[in-house]
Amino acid sequence: MEVPRCLKHLIQKVMRGFYQIECVIIMDLLLRRHIMKEDDLADVLKFERKQLRALLTILKNDKLIKSKLKIETNSEGKSIKHNYYYINFKGFVNVVKYKLDFIRKKIEQEERNMTSRASFKCTRCDKSFTDLDIKEFIVDIEGYK
Repeated sequence: MEVPRCLKHLIQKVMRGFYQIECVIIMDLLLRRHIMKEDDLADVLKFERKQLRALLTILKNDKLIKSKLKIETNSEGKSIKHNYYYINFKGFVNVVKYKLDFIRKKIEQEERNMTSRASFKCTRCDKSFTDLDIKEFIVDIEGYK
C-alpha cells in the first residue's frame, strides 16, 4: 500500500502542530511501517508500556489510529493476544476536516459577536461600555434635567 506524499505531509504537519513530540514519533513510525505490534513499538521507541499505552490511547480517542487485536499461538501452543496499531488514513482526513470546520465556525461566531456589539470607551477612566449601558446613562442624564 503506497500512501500519497501529500497525505504523509498533512499527517506530519498536523501532528507537529497540535500534539506532543512522543505522539509525533509514534505517528512517524506508523507512517513508515504501516502496521506495528504494541510490543514492537515499545521496543523500537524505548518507551515504558504504561507511557506508550497512554499515548496510543490519546491517538485512538482522537480517531487518528486504530488497533486490531489478534490472537496468536506461540511455540508452546499457548494463545497470546497482541494489539496491532495502524493509521486510519481516511479517518485522519475526516478528523482534520471536522476540526478545521469547527475552528472556522468558531472564528465566524466570534467575528459576528464582535461586530454586533457596539462598545464605547470613557476617555477619563478608560472603562468600556456597551450600547445598553450608554442607553441607561442617557436615561439617567435626562432624569436629572
